[in-house]
Amino acid sequence: MLTYFAKLKNKFFSSNELICGLELDRLSLRLFTCSNKEGNISNVRFGIEEFPSGLIDDEDIINKKQMQEVLHNVKFRYNLKDIPVVTVINSRKIVTRYLELPNMSEKDLKSAVFWEAEQYLPYTPEEAVIDYVNLGSAATESNNMLGILVGAVPKEIAYDYYNLFTDAGLNLVAIDITAMALKRWLFELGKWQFPDTSFTNLCVINLGNDIVDLVIFQKGKNVFARSLKFSSKNFFEPFIDVNGNMEDVKEKIFSNGFLNGEQIEDDSKVIIDFNLRSAIQDLTKEVKDSVEYCQSKLALQPVAKFILTGSLSKIPGIKDAFAENFNIPVKIGNLKLPDEGLEIPAEIAVAAGLSLREV
Repeated sequence: MLTYFAKLKNKFFSSNELICGLELDRLSLRLFTCSNKEGNISNVRFGIEEFPSGLIDDEDIINKKQMQEVLHNVKFRYNLKDIPVVTVINSRKIVTRYLELPNMSEKDLKSAVFWEAEQYLPYTPEEAVIDYVNLGSAATESNNMLGILVGAVPKEIAYDYYNLFTDAGLNLVAIDITAMALKRWLFELGKWQFPDTSFTNLCVINLGNDIVDLVIFQKGKNVFARSLKFSSKNFFEPFIDVNGNMEDVKEKIFSNGFLNGEQIEDDSKVIIDFNLRSAIQDLTKEVKDSVEYCQSKLALQPVAKFILTGSLSKIPGIKDAFAENFNIPVKIGNLKLPDEGLEIPAEIAVAAGLSLREV
């Protein structure tokens, strides 16, 4: 499994111990803890903690001391002492790439992955932490090819996040990638809500505050992953100059959202709808381009369903506005766990998937 950071503590945990998945971005953090014993998920707890904007800007931790205090308080509020924590780095400098390589030994595969990574990374391999996961037979179903999911992050960013968590007293054991977290969320937690996941083609779009991640699954396998240069800034920034600070803008957007055909005379709501639709059009164009590229390159069957997750998935009306640009169903990834009697909001998806990672 992907572990971005070789310095992470090497400890052994039984499969039924609590694990915390914690996703952090520039506006909030989301956490999910659970026990996962042979697929039986129990002791579920989750939460969302917002904090003032300006502590994190994209990949840079601007105010390390205050951000450390936020995590320190979360540690005590959710009783995370000694609980293993898995996180993910939301950054536009993170590179995630799906490769297809010939069957070869693990030693040769590692060399091939690093050679391939050097061809497309925007920084040198020496400046990065690079890791990969072997997904098995490639999406093209060729017996001679392997599907490989590669992740890379600049060492400086990885060190900053590692030090931030450990200085706050959290037991950080792994830094994962969003694509793998979403797979675990979908197939281990979402199997009741989306029972067709194992035999159809799905596309999960995680609408994060910092970045949008697109992951395509074919019959239970990751076959494509891409991070789109799109974030909450594309939704919020048109309003900031005239509506004040980020907190005020967030409240207005999450309170009003898209009109979706509703006739209304409130000019401010009409302006919000207009700007949100402009952002959605830009986003759906990138999504269409990515999906079409994936389908043509890998000769895949068409995507049958979109599932929206992440912080921005709670904008009122976003599902219908998104669906207007596609001719296939669009769902919000809110889940219900029958055994736990819990409803898990779509914005928790990545954190939930992180908590299901074997450590």
